[in-house]
Amino acid sequence: FFSSRRRHTRYPLVTGVQTCALPIFSTTSAVSGTLSFVASNYYTGTTYVNQGLLNLSGAAGSTVIPGDLVLQGNGVQVTMNTNAGQIAPTSNVSILGSGILALTGSNTLSSLTFNNFGGFSSTPSVTTGSYLTLTSSNALTAINDNPGTTPTISIPSINLASATPQISVTGLSPMGMLVSGTIVSAGGPITKLGSGSLV
Repeated sequence: FFSSRRRHTRYPLVTGVQTCALPIFSTTSAVSGTLSFVASNYYTGTTYVNQGLLNLSGAAGSTVIPGDLVLQGNGVQVTMNTNAGQIAPTSNVSILGSGILALTGSNTLSSLTFNNFGGFSSTPSVTTGSYLTLTSSNALTAINDNPGTTPTISIPSINLASATPQISVTGLSPMGMLVSGTIVSAGGPITKLGSGSLV
């Protein structure tokens, strides 16, 4: 399920593989399979992906997700298939449940948040083959209440650009967040908040 929550144009449930080659200005749709965006979009508000797979297949320089991005539910996936930078660098990305964000190349976002509230068996994760820059002071947040899975970031380098970068890890699980890669501060000292473990 994909939605941009502002002014809405509604479409019926679609299944299978769908490709949207036209710019989207305002839409709500439901997808139980795969939806692909291949052009820059101009709607405002947060993009919600509630089920299925959303492919980002835009050309170089295109902004396919212009605002914040929320993945919510079990096994939801957003995959950047072609070029880096298709999610706006001002976007706050949240993974609620066991969503997967698969980036390509080097990307910049404002912040990244996990809320692993339990009930799912898949691991919430973010991956890319290069580096990710986070510009907000509240750069990384993980709330892990699911002892069966751990929010995981598999990125060679995470660059924190704020002068006062913070990483917050809380929740009921003994394992809060797993980072496979190097965390680098391009600004000031990194402050770890919360009692959760960061590995």
